[in-house]
Amino acid sequence: MSAELTAEHIEAVLTSLPIQGRIMIHLLMLQYLDVPQEEIEYIAADRPDPRLQAGAKPLVQVVSREAVESIAARITQYRTIVRQRRERLWLQGECLRRQMARTEALCKLAEDLLTRRFGLTQDAVRDLKAGARAAIAKPMIRQLETRWEQHEIDEEEYRRRRLSIEYQTLLRRLDRERKRLEVSVRELETASLMPLQDHEIATVWGIPNSTLAARKVKYLQQYLEGLQAKVHAEPQRNLWRETFLALSRRPVERSVAAYDGLEFTEEALIEKLRVFASGGMTEELESKSWPIVARSLFALQRLAAIQNEMDLSLDVLEQELLQRIAPAPRDLPAIEEPKPAGELELDAMGEHVLRSMLGEDRRM
Repeated sequence: MSAELTAEHIEAVLTSLPIQGRIMIHLLMLQYLDVPQEEIEYIAADRPDPRLQAGAKPLVQVVSREAVESIAARITQYRTIVRQRRERLWLQGECLRRQMARTEALCKLAEDLLTRRFGLTQDAVRDLKAGARAAIAKPMIRQLETRWEQHEIDEEEYRRRRLSIEYQTLLRRLDRERKRLEVSVRELETASLMPLQDHEIATVWGIPNSTLAARKVKYLQQYLEGLQAKVHAEPQRNLWRETFLALSRRPVERSVAAYDGLEFTEEALIEKLRVFASGGMTEELESKSWPIVARSLFALQRLAAIQNEMDLSLDVLEQELLQRIAPAPRDLPAIEEPKPAGELELDAMGEHVLRSMLGEDRRM
């Protein structure tokens, strides 16, 4: 009976291949597998030497340390690119799942407050949910604030209406986050199945394209035949795809990304990410900010760290929601404060009376 392909099967088949075959498979799957030092030295020795005349072959081929280091550096460069791409897409999903969990909790709290505290029926809540996508928050909030300033509604009515608007805003945010997560998941699945490209392998190995193509066909066939024998697979199984799926189940390798200049300073970026994580951005600014954050591994790493530090307890979220829907204090008429007794000013008659009492020759 055929068995599920595992990383152990892959490693066993790779070990059985000749060194050229191991190098080819290791390079194709560089986002998951490393190239050992032995294979790097083989690549350095296997590259054509342009200094030799056509057909000439030295009896002893000496590989310089610089050549080995150059190949190792190029492998590290490509490995960093493909692995950080996968890490970035994985972090997008992690950050979006945390954002969705927070938004969903706020939505449930808003529903509970609308029914429990403000007396809305379930039908009214369903109507709010149905009309959330078409609702435009800004003019609704401006109109509500105008009515509040003009004393047309009391504080309880203001909070009820403002919470209804906030509930619809949260529903729209949740819908955006869900769509972003779907895109990130698809992109991660696609990237996880991508081998290193032929021109990239040729750059690392330094062999002609025709030689590379011939070796790739030869050793891929040997590898897949070895897997088929290991797992007793039927001929129609796509073992190459299953190889990537099996390796992609391993934990994503984490890296330390450098600050890449977003928002001009790291402090400004962190502050913007805090506002983003707390849901304090307008819908327009949030929609513009996410694609920029999603392309930056550094920003995603910092966003994930900020989300980890946030308190998601229901009491804290409820206080945040109540604070967000609280009305601003109404403008009160200015009241002239009485001046201290030592700063009283006298009018002309008061000064005349005071001079009469003290005498004309007394100076004040």
